[in-house]
Amino acid sequence: MSRALSRVLVVAVTSVVAASPIAASDATLKLEEVIVTAQKRAQSLQDVPIAITAVSQEMMWNQNIFDVLDLQKAVPSLTIIEGYNRANGVPVVIRGMGTLGAQPAFEGSVGTYVDGMYRARPGMVLSSMLDIGQVEILRGPQGTLFGKNTTAGAITMTSNAPEDQFGYGGEVTLGITAGSALPVTSPGR
Repeated sequence: MSRALSRVLVVAVTSVVAASPIAASDATLKLEEVIVTAQKRAQSLQDVPIAITAVSQEMMWNQNIFDVLDLQKAVPSLTIIEGYNRANGVPVVIRGMGTLGAQPAFEGSVGTYVDGMYRARPGMVLSSMLDIGQVEILRGPQGTLFGKNTTAGAITMTSNAPEDQFGYGGEVTLGITAGSALPVTSPGR
């Protein structure tokens, strides 16, 4: 008797869930296709056999990523060590591998590219990323496609395409933090 009752309950619950508006809205949801240029051509992220983290412009705005140092918020295997002279180089480490030290003669183990052009010093790209449309962090050796200085990985940045009409954008935020200290006393004192 309990087996027959459980079958009836399963059929009833299934029909209620199938008829609900939540199930109908889930059917219209689609996964967004992420296009990357890690292999020097536009491809779907699922078709590229490289460990990549792609950060879109929308994701950068949502996570308050405004320069390369802020990328560490979105990419767990990326470390950029602050405190060095930006002209000589800032150590960039991917998966624990990178060239430490700010010697002018050292070439970094992580290649940095902006619109396909190699930047010899990572400090050259640490400025604001106002016009960057997508950032791709490629983990592991990338010497086959990117040449030397990519034994730990590569950071590629792609600028937004020019538009036909003049446009601008921005965001202004204001934050006020306030606090107070109230004395705690027992009543009657």
